[in-house]
This record gives sequence, structure tokens and C-alpha cells, in this order.
Amino acid sequence: MNLSDGPLGLHVVAASAPDAGERAPGVHHGSVVSAGKAWQTALLNGKVGYYADFITYGMLVVAFVGFALRESRHDQLIWLAAAIAGAGSWTLVEYLLHRFVFHRMPLIADLHHAHHAAPRAYVGTPTWASLLILAGVFFVPIWRVFSLNIAFGAISGLITGWLWYGIVHHVIHHRRPRRLATVLKVASHRHFLHHSPYVSGNFGVTTALWDRVFRTHIPTWARAVNVVAQRAE
Repeated sequence: MNLSDGPLGLHVVAASAPDAGERAPGVHHGSVVSAGKAWQTALLNGKVGYYADFITYGMLVVAFVGFALRESRHDQLIWLAAAIAGAGSWTLVEYLLHRFVFHRMPLIADLHHAHHAAPRAYVGTPTWASLLILAGVFFVPIWRVFSLNIAFGAISGLITGWLWYGIVHHVIHHRRPRRLATVLKVASHRHFLHHSPYVSGNFGVTTALWDRVFRTHIPTWARAVNVVAQRAE
């Protein structure tokens, strides 16, 4: 069905009505998608755009692995080391992207606020935007400083992390598949607090590590406070 953000005229295609615990009474922390940008946000919504990351990045990882398999054994080991380093650094990249890009960068922040308003709608960061960020911030600089082989390895690890983030985030909001949703119960509770309009924090989706390091972790007891506040409205 179609969900509308009232006077903003922002329409998003939703999988189903959000669970009671996922409702957000307005855009996150009072942020509002401007009427002038509503058409841009609506244009970038939908199932095709939502699932594009899974397909595009999955194909890229396969292509990069194919590239590595054509190299010498020595270069393959270097590629693998770079991929492990990229995957290992993903959780920090995820935290920084979520905190400073998804919540502050124009247009992308608008889309993310739309996601906060309708958590189960098919709204996500456009693949072209994430590609530009990954290429400009990571791939090109690593290529310039080290080598193309290392850049391919590192970006493969980062993309694998991005895919895992996308899977976890999807399962948290859509509760599918059920078995994985059960395994991710703790992450779901943590992310539920991130969607609260009453507190700010929990920018890490796959782990709480960096929220604890940078002191943006929302304590568990805040969940009860959040539920009480929502029921009081």
C-alpha cells in the first residue's frame, strides 16, 4: 500500500504496516523532508531501488574475485589480505556513514528520514550514491597509494560488509527470514532505539562496538522509557 507523510506529499511503497514498536510519530528527531525535495525522494523509492544494492554489489564482489583469480598466487594473497582488512574495517565505516552521511548529507538524509518515518517501506540509499562514496572515499585513494590489486581487495571486503549490513537491516525491519530474525533479536532491540524520536544514538546496525567507543550507545533501560513515551501520546 502507499503511505503518505501528510502535508509533505511524500509517498513510499510499503511492504506492510509497521509493527507497533517500529512506528515513528513523524520524521526522526524532528527532521523534515522539505516539500521541494519530496519529488526527489519519491523518485528514488521502490522495490527496484531497494534491492539494487544486493544485486549490484553481489555482482561486483563476484567480478572482483574473478579478477583476483587471474593473478599470480602472490597477488592473490595480497588481494585476500586487503579484502580481510576491508571487511574488518567495515563496522567503523558503517558507523561513520550512518551517523554523518545518512543523517546529515542532503538528499541522502532526506531518504533516511523517510525511512525513519516508515521503517518497513522500500526506502534506501540509492546505489549510485553509495557507489560514488565507496569509489571516491576508498577505492581511488587506495589505488593511488598502493595498487589496483590492493584496491580491488579492500573494496571487495568493504562491499561484503555493506551487503551484510543491508541484510541485517532488512531482516530487522521485515522479520524475514524468521530464523535469522530470531538470531538478530539483540540487534533489533538496539536498532529499535535508534528509530526512537526521543533519544539519539545506536548508529551501528551490525554491532554496538563503535557506539560504545564514541559514547552514542543508548542504554537498554531507555527502551522502557521510549515505549512509555510513545503510549502517552
